[in-house]
Amino acid sequence: MKLNFPRVSAALASAISLFVFVGVANAQDEDGMEAEGSASAEFGGDTEAEADVEEEVAEPPAAAVGMSLPSGGGGGGGGGDAPSGDSDHSQVVGSFGVGYLGRRTVGTGTGLLTPAGDVPVEALQAPVIGVRYWMDDGMGIDVGIGILMSGGTTEQTTAGVSIPDAEQPARSGFLLHGGVPLNLSEYEHFNFQLVPELNVGFASYDADGAGDGSGMHFDVGARVGAEVHFGFIEGLERLSLQAGVGMAMNYDTTTWEADGGDEITSSAWNLGTNSGTNPWNIFTSNVAALYYF
Repeated sequence: MKLNFPRVSAALASAISLFVFVGVANAQDEDGMEAEGSASAEFGGDTEAEADVEEEVAEPPAAAVGMSLPSGGGGGGGGGDAPSGDSDHSQVVGSFGVGYLGRRTVGTGTGLLTPAGDVPVEALQAPVIGVRYWMDDGMGIDVGIGILMSGGTTEQTTAGVSIPDAEQPARSGFLLHGGVPLNLSEYEHFNFQLVPELNVGFASYDADGAGDGSGMHFDVGARVGAEVHFGFIEGLERLSLQAGVGMAMNYDTTTWEADGGDEITSSAWNLGTNSGTNPWNIFTSNVAALYYF
């Protein structure tokens, strides 16, 4: 048997070429798969990073702590009143306040009927000085006294001749005041009050050589108003002013007894507001000042 070398050589060359081609193709496929795997890994890493960013963005911020605004002082349901113990009024509970509590008048007879039928009466002014004491935050006691005394003499010299001294009428008035202030509401430097009160007074009038007069006054009523404390001024924290208006029933009686034996007695009553007939009466009768110790 004879071998055909040309054909064998051609077959071997074809086999070697096919083997090389298959090896190269397999290597290229493996390189492509590694590249795709790397790309997939990189893409997957980017996706995870984006997911982390989305989670960070989507996460709600933590609730703020200690940043709430304070509630207002005058709104509904928001604490319109100052906390207990913070008002100026609460600082004077258990303290005595001394001062002017207002002025009252006491009338007294000064003579007989005039030709016009009028009863001569002189009103004596008796300013009331007293004490206020708050037993607790809601109720206190007012006690005061008013006193007036006056008199004198008149001396005259005419053409070198001295005329005997003439005694001026001697006047005296005495007034007792009592009240029960009730604290209705308070806030910081002021408080609103209702004050039931009464006054009892007596007066006398002695005109030498003419006669003697006397009088009695009684009133009972109530005032409503405010007490303003000066807690907003350093050094005057214990000072207060109070003012108000109200209504009262007044009863007055006067008597005059002449030296000759004639006598006249008059009485009158009225019910009404006590702000006075003149605009300035609110300052002389209805305004009071107190200093607490």
